[in-house]
Amino acid sequence: MKIHDAFQNYERARQKQFQTNFDIVCFYADLGIDYYVPLLEKLTASARAVMPGVRLVLLSPSKVPGFDVTVPMPKAGEADICYRRAEALASWGSYSPRASVFVDADLEFRSFPQFGDWDIGLMWRRNPAQPINSGMILARPQQKEFWASYLRIAYSLPKPFRAWWGDQLPFSLMTGVFNKPGDEMDIGGSKIKLLEMDRLCPKSDRPHPEAWALHYKGTRRKKSGDGTFSPESVTSTATDTEPS
Repeated sequence: MKIHDAFQNYERARQKQFQTNFDIVCFYADLGIDYYVPLLEKLTASARAVMPGVRLVLLSPSKVPGFDVTVPMPKAGEADICYRRAEALASWGSYSPRASVFVDADLEFRSFPQFGDWDIGLMWRRNPAQPINSGMILARPQQKEFWASYLRIAYSLPKPFRAWWGDQLPFSLMTGVFNKPGDEMDIGGSKIKLLEMDRLCPKSDRPHPEAWALHYKGTRRKKSGDGTFSPESVTSTATDTEPS
């Protein structure tokens, strides 16, 4: 079964009515890293607290408690995890009839994300190499040409990018690097809005009163739980200077 067929089948099978007109959608490859379990618990618990009627969707080869829908994904490895995430985002974004807030597993919601009069909201940050961070993406449904262009770029990247940055870099290549928060552009017939990451989805150690969510990036991930489940071998290479 093709990925987009699986998405359509799951959409048809879901009869439950939800109180929001968008889904929280999380890709989780499940590479066996144990600190992601409490991160996912924090993600789902915070989403329920802030948005009690939201639907939580997990795109993953594994089932995780707390999600309303789990769409089975092909098993990813360390060598192609970002490649697989790019496929998952583009497939769900193209075929789901509902708007989506795509999130990393290491987010904690603080307030209700707000859609504007645009189709795709991307988080812009002050990083000249990769100004778009894919930790949170707001997308209206059926933006097929945008997602097709995104996926073509992801497929064309050199193989090393399939392991890291391969899902995020296409957004910067599509929007360019000489922009600022609030800028809008048309890509494939979709209206794109650049949102301010430092205000709406900042790093967890730099919270903002208007934040929709906090992002536990790099070594901050272990601080979002009890601090005992983050292997030093995994987090030791993450630094603030990396465009993660």
